[in-house]
Amino acid sequence: MDFQAGPVESNLSSVAMCEPDVSDLHYIARDMGLRRATLLSRNWAGYASRYPAVRTLVPFVDGLLRYRPSLCSDIYLLGQKPQS
Repeated sequence: MDFQAGPVESNLSSVAMCEPDVSDLHYIARDMGLRRATLLSRNWAGYASRYPAVRTLVPFVDGLLRYRPSLCSDIYLLGQKPQS
């Protein structure tokens, strides 16, 4: 039985991609062995809103939402890599 390789077709257009959530970022930090890992959250989408009322309220609401990173539009993982 002969095997002939044909062209490889990519199905990337049908793959659903999603951004990591808070639990994913904690897992990534553990997996990378990061020390002093912490999450930093911000709501940049609100500052860029086309609605003036939203842009006015964001500085007040953003401070409260930072205590709950899962409610923020942007979440950053900060940590120190392990010593080699």
